[in-house]
Amino acid sequence: MSTTRNIIKRLVTPLLSKWYARNNDRAQLYKSRGLEINVLPEVFHPGYFLSTNILLDFVLTKELKSKKVLELGAGSGFISFYLAKNCDSKVTATDINPKAIEGLKINRDNLKLHVDIVESNLFEKVDVTAFDIILINPPYYPKNPDSMQFAAFYCGEDFGYFKRLFNDLRAKKNETAIYMILSQDCDIEHISALAKTNELGLQEVFRTKKMGEMNYVFEVQ
Repeated sequence: MSTTRNIIKRLVTPLLSKWYARNNDRAQLYKSRGLEINVLPEVFHPGYFLSTNILLDFVLTKELKSKKVLELGAGSGFISFYLAKNCDSKVTATDINPKAIEGLKINRDNLKLHVDIVESNLFEKVDVTAFDIILINPPYYPKNPDSMQFAAFYCGEDFGYFKRLFNDLRAKKNETAIYMILSQDCDIEHISALAKTNELGLQEVFRTKKMGEMNYVFEVQ
């Protein structure tokens, strides 16, 4: 991140955090791409940030018919429900946040779509090798979250989220295609180094700049 952008980010982030907490304290409807879902309080809202739709745009370039797709840390599940509705994919959505799980089940029932829903801390209750494609929109700011709401943003002061993620992936190497979205605002160099310590690599496969922010999709290899 450039020095100027870093300074601006430090100044603006506390204000944005307060705004987000204030606006994310009630259930909301999110309508996009012909899909309408409920976003419960304390659940990552796909309309407030760029990453969900960028990751969806990327994965739609892949062959998805009948593919077994896992959205790891699905939040609202917007990607999962879109793929289940439009791409004939066999989708599983997971999250560590009980509120997210509740919302996923509500939306599954409302939309009448077949999506498997699992409350899981990373791969604790799902098997990497059971899927053709895994999609990850991770928390990446190095701070300890003080609530489930902010677990979607903060990966721990020591990047503990990525340490666990890469350790799990190293232990279960297979042919699954694993795609992860990251922003220029995170420490990509450090995250890449953590992957390398687990004998993994991050290969950039897509990038796009929106609203002045560069976003990257990496394949975990």
